[in-house]
Amino acid sequence: MSLLDLLNQSKAAAPKRKAENDEPRLRIIDMSRKGYKKSDGTEVPTNQGSIKFLPVVSWKGIDVKYAYDVKSYLYEGEEFNSAYRVMDPKDYEMELTDDDKAKILKCRSLIDYGATNLGWGFPYVDNKNYALMFGYILEHTSIDGDEIIGKDNRTAALLVFPSKNFAKAITSCLTKLQGYGDEIAEEMYQDLFSRNTERENYLSITFQKGTGFGYDVEISAESFDRKCVKILTPEELKEQKVSIPEDQMKFFTSQSAVFFAYNRKTADDFEDGEEIEFPDFDPEYCESVCQQIQMYIDKEESDSQAAENLPPIPSKNKKKKSDLDEEEE
Repeated sequence: MSLLDLLNQSKAAAPKRKAENDEPRLRIIDMSRKGYKKSDGTEVPTNQGSIKFLPVVSWKGIDVKYAYDVKSYLYEGEEFNSAYRVMDPKDYEMELTDDDKAKILKCRSLIDYGATNLGWGFPYVDNKNYALMFGYILEHTSIDGDEIIGKDNRTAALLVFPSKNFAKAITSCLTKLQGYGDEIAEEMYQDLFSRNTERENYLSITFQKGTGFGYDVEISAESFDRKCVKILTPEELKEQKVSIPEDQMKFFTSQSAVFFAYNRKTADDFEDGEEIEFPDFDPEYCESVCQQIQMYIDKEESDSQAAENLPPIPSKNKKKKSDLDEEEE
């Protein structure tokens, strides 16, 4: 055995420190996010680019969650700020009470009031359209060529596409799929959009800011074959199949619950015999947001009224005389 052989063998046998974020988890990938620099100087690449993944339907069998005309408010929490997003009541998946619907409509109305009457803008308030998908990510590459996710760090994720153009692109993809014939199209569709762990097909999506308004989106359904050498392991390439690890499947609950209610519960969090459900609306959270928005509205309107009630600034010209007036002789 050579020195290099022993060195490599020792490295492989040595205990490895597990990274804090090495445990299986659900990542949220906003595909519109731009690159930025952290306070420590670390460069974070843009999420815009191409992504290849195995789509996974939600607990209720939803392929893509479309949510349009979503109002958002930057909520100031005790520890950090977070975006609170509120849909139209009809778009929630859980059964809402009349009181829930009233809270939702009140929150949307307050956000609109701040934007229209007080001039609030991004990032404090916003209005967007979303397409949300669960997926097991095989490869994610930015438009700059940075590899964000690859064979060594595959992950379960909620993919966020803030654009109506996504629906247009997925329609084009499925229409092309139908061109393969009913039997093949149905087989590929059932393989792509399911909760099966073993897959033979995947989706490839490119998503980036267009030259005009909005985002350019391209979506294609692909089968694993030799051209996938970069994204597959040798064994997967040989079998032309990929299996989603069981410990990742538990994260694919409800797209709406994760994104709109920050509900990260999985089936593992429920007791035996307990009904498993993933609410996508938290009435207490909504009430807290409404109170904060109302507080800022009241403060701004009070400050504005106080400014209007101030007496006029006294003139320094004690004689109340214009400089243009002629002196009397």
